[in-house]
Amino acid sequence: MKRFLFFAIPLFCLAACGHDTCEYQPAGDRIRTIWAEQVGPANAHPEFPRPQMVRGPWESLNGLWGYAVTGKEDPQPTALDGKILVPFCIESSLSGVGRSVTAEDALWYRTTFRVPRKWRKQHLLLHFDAVDWQTEVWVNGRHVGRHSGGYTAFSFDVTPYLTGRGPQELVLKVLDGTDNGEQPRGKQVMEPGGIWYTPVTGIWQSVWMEPVAEYHIEDYTVLPDIDAGCLAVRVFTKSEPGDGVEVKLTEGAVGYDTSGGVGKVIASGFGHTTRLGGEVVLSVEKPEYWSPEHPYLYGLVMTLYRDGKAVDEVHGYTAFRKSSEVRDGNGIRRIGLTVWQDRPSIADNQAGKWGEWGYDQGGDYPLSATAKTTYYKEWGEILRQLSKYPCIVVWVPFNEAWGQFDTEDVVAFTRSIDPTRLVNSASGGNSYRCGDILDSHNYPDPKMKFRSGGSQIDVLGEYGGIGWPVEGHLWQPDRNWGYVKYQSGEEVLAQYEAFVDQLIPTVRDGVSAAVYTQ
Repeated sequence: MKRFLFFAIPLFCLAACGHDTCEYQPAGDRIRTIWAEQVGPANAHPEFPRPQMVRGPWESLNGLWGYAVTGKEDPQPTALDGKILVPFCIESSLSGVGRSVTAEDALWYRTTFRVPRKWRKQHLLLHFDAVDWQTEVWVNGRHVGRHSGGYTAFSFDVTPYLTGRGPQELVLKVLDGTDNGEQPRGKQVMEPGGIWYTPVTGIWQSVWMEPVAEYHIEDYTVLPDIDAGCLAVRVFTKSEPGDGVEVKLTEGAVGYDTSGGVGKVIASGFGHTTRLGGEVVLSVEKPEYWSPEHPYLYGLVMTLYRDGKAVDEVHGYTAFRKSSEVRDGNGIRRIGLTVWQDRPSIADNQAGKWGEWGYDQGGDYPLSATAKTTYYKEWGEILRQLSKYPCIVVWVPFNEAWGQFDTEDVVAFTRSIDPTRLVNSASGGNSYRCGDILDSHNYPDPKMKFRSGGSQIDVLGEYGGIGWPVEGHLWQPDRNWGYVKYQSGEEVLAQYEAFVDQLIPTVRDGVSAAVYTQ
C-alpha cells in the first residue's frame, strides 16, 4: 500500500498542476503576503513590460530557468544547482532559491526558447529589463554580448545566433560585487542591518522577446515645450540616412493593445533620418496639459519608412507638461505632490567630508576614475530610459553625500540630457549653489538646517523615520530600524500628526516641500 501511494501522488501532481509548478516552491516563509502566495511559474509577471513602446507580437520568457553558482573565474558549469523563478532575484523568497551570492561568485542561468514560425523571417530582439549587475549572454553556445548596470534595460539582436527550428539555448553569467565601491547599489550591502538592505543579484525584471524588421525603431525621446505649444520627438532608429520617419500625436493613449487602432490624430509630421535617427517637431493648438490632478496622456504613433514603404511602427505616449518653479501669491515656491527620481549611489558617506549645515562645506567622495565612468554611463541610461515618464519632474543625482563627486559637472550632465526637468543636486548631501533645489534632511523633527536665501527652492528632503515593529511583519525581528521606536499604532499616528503641526510654520516661512521618510 505504501509503495502504491509513493507512485500515485507524483503522478497526480503532474496531471493536476504541471511539471514546472510542482518543481517550484518559494524559499522560506518570512513576511509572505497573500499576493506572494498567488505567484508561480505560470504567472510570473506575464504583463507586457514596456507600455511606452508597443509593437504588437511579443513573448515573455519569465518562468523556471536552471541556475548554478560557481567561482567567478570558473568556466560555464555542466551541471545545474536547481531551478530559479525568473524574474525574481536569487536572494528573494519568490525566486525559489533564497541564497546570497558574493563578489567572488558567478551566477549562471540557463533556459531554452522557441521562435514562433511566423517570426522566422524577421529579426529577433532579446530584452532584459534589469539584471544586477554585470551580464554576459550566450545563445546556442555563442557569445552575444555584455552589459553592466543593475537599473536599466538592455537588449540584443540574437538573429545571427539562432539555429534550425528547434529549441534555442540561452545562457547568462552574472557578476555582482554589490558594495565594492565601484558599482551603483544604493543601500544594498553584503551584511544587511539597520537601514542597509539585502543585496539583489541577477535577473530582477522581465525577460522577453519580440520580432522586428531589419530596419526598425530602437527608441525615442520627447521634449515638450508648452510655452511654444510644440513637442520635439526624436526617434532613434536602426536605418540608413535618408529613410523616413513619421510621427502622429493622437487623442488619448491607447495602452498596450494596438489592434483597436488609435485615437483621433491631433498633429503629425514627417522627417528624414540621419545616422542615429530623425526628429519631428509637432505644433499643437490649445494642448491639454498634464498634471498630478489631471494626468492626461497623448498617444504617439511613430513609423519608419524605407524606399517609401512602412517597415516598422511603434505606439507610445507622452504629455504636455512643464517642470519649473512657481511662486504663489505670497512669493513662496510650492511644487505640489510630485515624483522625484533618485540615482542609486555607488558608495556610502563614510569617506570624505559630509557638510550638512551650509553651502560648500562638504568634500568629494574619493571615487576611482572607473567608478566615475560607470556612474556617468548608468546615470545617462537611466535619464534616457525614464524621461518618457511624464510623472517624473525632478532628477536627483546624489543622496546624503553617498559617493558624491564633481557635483556641478554632474548637474550639467543631467541638464544636457534632459533640460525639461528640475535637478535636485544632492538630497540631504553636500550642498552647492547649482541645481534648482536646496535639500536638507533632519530626523526625526521636520526642521530645515539652513536656507538658500531665495537662490533655490528650499525643501526638507527627509524627516521622520520613526519605527513601530509589528509582529509578523518583520524581515529581521532583531534588527528593526527607527530613529524613534513606538509600541502601538496610536503612538505612531499621534507623533506623525505632531510632525504635521510642526511643518505648518516651516511652510509659511517658505519651505516648498517636505518628504516623510519611512
